[in-house]
Amino acid sequence: MESSKKMIKDFEGFDPESDCKRLNRAMEGLGTDEDALINILPARSNSQRQILRKTYLEMFNKDLVEHLNSETSGNLRELICALMIDAGIYDAKLLHDAMDGPGTDESLLLEVLCTRSNAKIQTLKIAYKQEYGIQLSEAITDETSGHFKNLLLLLLKATRDDTDNINISMARRDADRLYVAGELSWGTDESTFAEIICTRNFRQLRLIFDEYVKTSQMKIEKSLEREMSGDLLQGFLTLVKVARDRGEYFAEKIYAATSGLLNSDNALIRIAVSQAEVDTGMIAAAFERKYGITLFNHLSNSLSGDYKNLMLAILSGS
Repeated sequence: MESSKKMIKDFEGFDPESDCKRLNRAMEGLGTDEDALINILPARSNSQRQILRKTYLEMFNKDLVEHLNSETSGNLRELICALMIDAGIYDAKLLHDAMDGPGTDESLLLEVLCTRSNAKIQTLKIAYKQEYGIQLSEAITDETSGHFKNLLLLLLKATRDDTDNINISMARRDADRLYVAGELSWGTDESTFAEIICTRNFRQLRLIFDEYVKTSQMKIEKSLEREMSGDLLQGFLTLVKVARDRGEYFAEKIYAATSGLLNSDNALIRIAVSQAEVDTGMIAAAFERKYGITLFNHLSNSLSGDYKNLMLAILSGS
């Protein structure tokens, strides 16, 4: 089984001028040396790629992203250009796209806000205001409503405990509070569910969920399905899924994006880019546990060409 804690990190011995010369050679003249692009770009961190973009402009008077865009095509172009976007701006763009135009992509809002760290949420809020001239909280208020809107706004505050500390007595109290707020109430106290599930750290939440089974004789997911519906239910179920096993959450999304009639390169690219510096090894390990095939082999069977090679370099470190 593939080990966890595998991710793109700062490249030791990073030499932006040397990298830029190699990138330029790969794209100048007839044809493009895609192998060179794939060898360099996914091996550099997002912050190092921003340095490359600045250095490339200084050295060749060309925007590196525009040059990559003109010299590649299809899904390879989409993935390689997405890799070059500043991480905070990329997340802000995902949220903007989810709310732009007719309708709202609630599942994308949840994917971003339920899986990002406090620091990443703070960064994307700043990026959103800079890129779109409006506070993200205002945009969410305009595009969503009711308890679902309140849930997203609470997540946007980024107040989740970011330690790994656990407290059994607090877990028991919170489990009791959830039981009273749902199963023992006429109606549902959604604010109590939101307060607990949006602010406790994931280790503590797993303890709370275990205690909840002892208190209510059912899993928290079953209670949520009995008490809620629609986007609000999906929001809480997403939070519970991420708290239980973040790797499995993304493994399922990758499988759905690469299997059957629901193939979605946009979703696969989004996950690869957003999780490249978090823990792709955890996702790979969860994928193999759940589907009985390594992520490397699955992607090798599902994708092709240079797009496949770049995706493997990001998600499998290969």
